[in-house]
Amino acid sequence: TRAYPAADQVRRGIGLFDQSRVLVQDEISLDQPQDILWQMHTRASIELRDHDLQAILRQGGKTLYAKLLSPPDAVFSVADATAPLPNALNKGVQKLLVKLHTMGPVRISVLFDIDARNKGMYPQDLEEWVQKSRGVK
Repeated sequence: TRAYPAADQVRRGIGLFDQSRVLVQDEISLDQPQDILWQMHTRASIELRDHDLQAILRQGGKTLYAKLLSPPDAVFSVADATAPLPNALNKGVQKLLVKLHTMGPVRISVLFDIDARNKGMYPQDLEEWVQKSRGVK
């Protein structure tokens, strides 16, 4: 991919659990050190907690919790999503970010939940997701 020219492989998995939790997981294999930037755009207000491992997103009286499950040395940050002209200005839009400088395989796992508690969700390789979906144990 052009986003990560040093990557041998980039994969994303999105899983829905218990009708209330969504796990977004990216796996990137790098053959040399590179900056990695995971991001999502939102109009919600963002509050960071738990040493920047949890983000609380609030909008329209609703709350969504984002928990950074991996990698262990990563944290969330927040940035304005204003784009330079002639692009859309993205007024009122923020970015929830994970910035890394790394090499080798990296897994970025973010759990979105309507409940603040992590109910035992732990990242697994995307290949395990595929095997489970095929009924292979």
